[in-house]
Amino acid sequence: MNSIMYKKSDNLDLELLISVRLEMLRVVNNLSDEYVYDDVLVTESRKYFESGDQTAVLAFDVKMWSVVPACPISGLCQLFLILPASVDI
Repeated sequence: MNSIMYKKSDNLDLELLISVRLEMLRVVNNLSDEYVYDDVLVTESRKYFESGDQTAVLAFDVKMWSVVPACPISGLCQLFLILPASVDI
């Protein structure tokens, strides 16, 4: 049985999308856990996801998700894709 759940994001996932994006930027840019992002970056990220000009797909490890359903960040999202809005999924 496949333990990966794919979910096309919607407006209810906005905070999760922003959290995953910031976590990814932290890792890619080798930033410390104490690093604080500029408010402009966070605001622009929010506007980007709210615009709807893209499709974001999240993939979750179902086993982890079922254990910690109230904590939708930090390691639970295993994959984060942003596709052009023209891609039909």
